[in-house]
Amino acid sequence: MRDVKVYGLRLIIAVSIILFLGSALQQSFGEAMGGGELIQLQQQLDAMGKAGGGTLQLPAGQIVLSSGCSDWTSNYQGVDGNDPFTVGLLIPSHVRVVGAGMGKTIFRYKRLAGDPICSLFANADRVNGNSNIELSDLSIVTDDQTGAAGTMNSSYNAPVYMNQVTGFRLKRVRIEGNTDRQVNLMDVNGAQIKSCRFAVKSTGYGYGDSSIGINRSTAILPSTPQIRIEDNFFAEIGRYPAFSIIVNTANDVLIANNVFDLQTFRRGVVGGNAIEVGPNVASEAPARVVVKANTVLGGEVWPFWATESKITGNLVVNGSIGVQAADVTTTTSLSNVLITHNVVQFGSIQAKAVTAGTLTNLLIADNQVSDSGVQVQGNLVGAAVLRNLIRNSPEDGIDCYGCAAIAYNRVENVGQSDPWNSASIAINVGPIFGSEFWVDRAEHNTVVDGQGEYNTGQICAVSRRDASDCANSSGRFVMLAGGSWTPAWTNRTLYVNGAALLIRRFISANELELEKPAIIPAGSVYQLYHTTAFAFQLYTNINSFSFNAGSAMQGWRGAAIIQQNADGMITVNNSQSNQFSPYSCWNCSYSY
Repeated sequence: MRDVKVYGLRLIIAVSIILFLGSALQQSFGEAMGGGELIQLQQQLDAMGKAGGGTLQLPAGQIVLSSGCSDWTSNYQGVDGNDPFTVGLLIPSHVRVVGAGMGKTIFRYKRLAGDPICSLFANADRVNGNSNIELSDLSIVTDDQTGAAGTMNSSYNAPVYMNQVTGFRLKRVRIEGNTDRQVNLMDVNGAQIKSCRFAVKSTGYGYGDSSIGINRSTAILPSTPQIRIEDNFFAEIGRYPAFSIIVNTANDVLIANNVFDLQTFRRGVVGGNAIEVGPNVASEAPARVVVKANTVLGGEVWPFWATESKITGNLVVNGSIGVQAADVTTTTSLSNVLITHNVVQFGSIQAKAVTAGTLTNLLIADNQVSDSGVQVQGNLVGAAVLRNLIRNSPEDGIDCYGCAAIAYNRVENVGQSDPWNSASIAINVGPIFGSEFWVDRAEHNTVVDGQGEYNTGQICAVSRRDASDCANSSGRFVMLAGGSWTPAWTNRTLYVNGAALLIRRFISANELELEKPAIIPAGSVYQLYHTTAFAFQLYTNINSFSFNAGSAMQGWRGAAIIQQNADGMITVNNSQSNQFSPYSCWNCSYSY
């Protein structure tokens, strides 16, 4: 059968060979196999490569490679100073390997003690590269048993390894295991990883570090990058905490509409990044990386060192978003970075430019952050924090060191873990600019503290709503005796017995609901605070501080504004139409 196919601008007339495995090989599915049986599959792939392309169609069943990978016969060429390693199946250009479906066609293999580095699938020509390769509709389950003391462990120890491939597709594939990486892309252009499922079983450093690694080996930019990682599900099922699900050092990468679950299957384990983006081996930051519309549970989008890039429309729960330009070992600088329209719960948005790195034209806008805040600091040029909603931050709501503009933000009920010193919006001098740094505008910001200060009566946990007796164990509902709460209060924290318990809502004058069940014995004393110490902290020169508003139902713990600078009083060129209720100012040289 002859097909006419177009690859780029080149017309190729290829013989398309669609091969179904013969009865002898089909019978071996589900039985223990050694690397020798892979030779049959490799022969078919080699024939397709010589014919110009084709599809290897695998039936349902299991291929179990029980003897490790030391007897796999396909050795990968060693280039760029890297040692060669063993590969199960080498895929030529214009070849598709297609199973009967995820969970139906299954490869199982182990890397045993003493085995070399090995990959189950790799492109055939590591030196000259390949084009148009697809792996789809199958599952891979692997177990690296070499242990933390194993030899030759590296990121090349991945079930799927592609080097210098133009046009790679991984679709509807499930990979489970603790190899260093599950998919390793090196200098790959035009790749798509879509509708796959990854289960990372981290067992130690180098064993289950990442699902996907995207790497640039040199300073030469890929000619047609455009790597897309979309609609996948990533789950961490191991107990080791230090890893990043996706590690990227390449340009023009889209990571969109994925789910990263780092908490459901390993309760009690804290740590781990969902997405890590950083410099390549030449300390060059990647460009044009987009992280969009992902759901991240229990993990970080950090560190994110990418220029001309954006993080937008993501939901991050129990994790943070962090942009960083340089560290103590690099001098990477970034520009034109956008963090917009994200929802972050129990985590923060942070941007830092430290040591010799500079962050130019940073925009943090239209985000919603709850139970944490926004922190920006370092060597900044043109940084703007605009139109964000910040609720219930443990400390400062917006903490800007060196921002040019802080405007149209709304900050509510900050200082939940620090009710005596926190400011809703802290405007500070940038560390490299000294006292001459100027904020261009701090305008149209709104600060609200609707919490009540109250400790009358005694409380206890109850087992259910409207219960009349205290519970002997933990409960999510709290009953008050001898006092009266105001349901309109917006307090987020209940301080009791040395603990800070998060409040979900006030139900009535004598009942509230917690976020999580807690043990509160009968007769417990408690404290509710209006936690905002200061609405605004002004510690640097400002061109315009205008049209801001602040309201604290029971007053500020400190003052509406605190003004000071380590080198003396600050200068504010324009201050008009601000409204504070009540108004008070510490160390102020102006009436705001």
